[in-house]
Amino acid sequence: MDGAYVLKGDTIWINEMSMGPATCPPDVVAQDDHVVSVLGDGFVPAVAGDLLTVSDPDGSGLSYRAGGVSSAAPTIGSTWVLAEAYADESAFDLVGEQVTLVYDGNGFTGSMVCNYYTAEATLTGNTLELGATTVTEVYCRPDTTLERAFIDALVRAETMDRVGDRLLLRGENAVLIFELADQA
Repeated sequence: MDGAYVLKGDTIWINEMSMGPATCPPDVVAQDDHVVSVLGDGFVPAVAGDLLTVSDPDGSGLSYRAGGVSSAAPTIGSTWVLAEAYADESAFDLVGEQVTLVYDGNGFTGSMVCNYYTAEATLTGNTLELGATTVTEVYCRPDTTLERAFIDALVRAETMDRVGDRLLLRGENAVLIFELADQA
């Protein structure tokens, strides 16, 4: 099962959940069905330390223990390519587009469709504080929706976590998921 989420206040919105292959054993299919049932409308998340419990109104639920996430900063100078992005309950249309991000220890630089950006950033653990953000204004096509949406999501980022070859920036109602450039 695969999916993404957006955190809006105390509510988690699940976007584009997909099931695994139809050839899964019956016990795996049953488990996936239970997860989809609990993650349907109206579930309640609760966090206690490193334990996330998600319950639906009838009392059935799921518990997850944090693991696999490293709060380590991305390798300084590595180029990351935007693989998935969600803001305000909507997925970004990235088909045919490339957005990059490079972390230099003091902030981000990168390219978007036509323009370039820089953003001052302080990283403490996995807590991210963004400062001044600058964007070039090259006119190369009339629709700059993706660029505006990306910058809006970037400036909302409050945490940055590296999970293997993925980099997750999360903030209120926004999730940006990058992959290492040679992996994208």
